[in-house]
Parts: sequence; structure tokens; C-alpha cells
Amino acid sequence: MAKVGSRFKKIFEEAQQHPAYWMEDLRLQFLEEISAIMESQGITQKELADRMGVSEAYISRVFNDNVEKNFTLNTLVELSKAVNAEIKIIVTPKKAKGSDLLYQQEWFKLLQSLDCLNEYENVAHDETLSQESHSHEDKSLKPVAA
Repeated sequence: MAKVGSRFKKIFEEAQQHPAYWMEDLRLQFLEEISAIMESQGITQKELADRMGVSEAYISRVFNDNVEKNFTLNTLVELSKAVNAEIKIIVTPKKAKGSDLLYQQEWFKLLQSLDCLNEYENVAHDETLSQESHSHEDKSLKPVAA
């Protein structure tokens, strides 16, 4: 009998093959960005509806329901205009399977190297301070000419 996790993984992988999965993902990403902008500007859903000339119920449905048939490019543009934002679409090559793990490993290596760099900088700084304190000590030990 297959584990629950492996069954879920298979279902998830199958779902990723359908355009509806990617459309919903894009819709959610967009709405998260609009929500963040609204929060930063103190815009309520009611104010957003007023700016767009639609009902507050419509805005609620856009944010809370899967309104795929009503969520068009026009909806994207109108929501963006209402919060004084612009839309940028970036298309990137699809990652190879397992590339997320490789990406995470590369970041980990980079962070490790930065941590080593920070340690090196701290050691160099400590050595500089040590040399400076010795040079001050040396000056205090020299006899003062009368």
C-alpha cells in the first residue's frame, strides 16, 4: 500500500499538468501582490470597489472565490490601476526536475562562503585592533625627550 504522501505527490504532479492549475497559481500570486499593496496603502476592499466602480461583493468574490471565468486580463489591469500599480509579466525557462534542490544547495553554499568571509573579516579586524593597541603601547613605552 502506498504512503499518503506519495499518493498526494502523484495527484499534485498530475494537477500540475493542467492549465487550470497554472492559471490559479498566477491568480493567487497576483492577488497576494495586490493585497500587499492595499495593506501598505491602507486601502480597504470597499475603497478598492469604489475606485473600480464595482460592488464590494464583487471584490470579495475576486479575492475569496475561484472566479476563473470572470478573472480576465481586464480584471488584472483594473485592480492594478485601482492601487496605482503596474503589471510586469516575466516568462522564464521551466526548471529541470530537482533544480529547486540544486538551487537551494547553491544558496546554502553561498551563505556558507559569506559566513566564512564574515569570519575572515572579523579576524582581520581583530588583528588590526590588536596591532593598533600594540602600537599605542609602544608609544607609551618610549622615553619622552626632555
